[in-house]
Amino acid sequence: MGKGDLKATIQDILATILDPELPCTIIELGLVEDVRIDGSDVVVTMMPTFVGCPALEMIERDVTRQVSALSEVSTCSVTWQFEPAWSIERVNEEGKRKLLAHGVTPCNIPSAASLTASGIACPTCDSTNTRMESRFGPTRCRSIWFCDDCRNGFERMRSPQE
Repeated sequence: MGKGDLKATIQDILATILDPELPCTIIELGLVEDVRIDGSDVVVTMMPTFVGCPALEMIERDVTRQVSALSEVSTCSVTWQFEPAWSIERVNEEGKRKLLAHGVTPCNIPSAASLTASGIACPTCDSTNTRMESRFGPTRCRSIWFCDDCRNGFERMRSPQE
């Protein structure tokens, strides 16, 4: 298998690895920055949604285990890139669709936005009559919002700068 074929195979594998906290793959969330191949050694460079995310160790373990299982790969390691920081814009269209179906709004607004006037669409009813309830949700990369029209709570992906 040529280097280009191996890289494509690795990308295909990465496209199947799920984030442990969200219903998306690491490719859909835009966590994979680069795949380098040096002979039979592979280094996958990734960007975490947040520094200190508790899922990083699990993601790294899944990536190294699955890529190392290829007969053409002797070693696989993951490096975490923190600059530039990951942002919500890295989530691809399929990832955004899956997040919405899961009740997580994958949009971005300026961090100076008011806590009561948002323009953030509710994933249940699509109303923008929403407000932030808590800057931090079940994980540091999500905040908690409330829709005053349908009276449902929902989560929103945050950027590290917020």
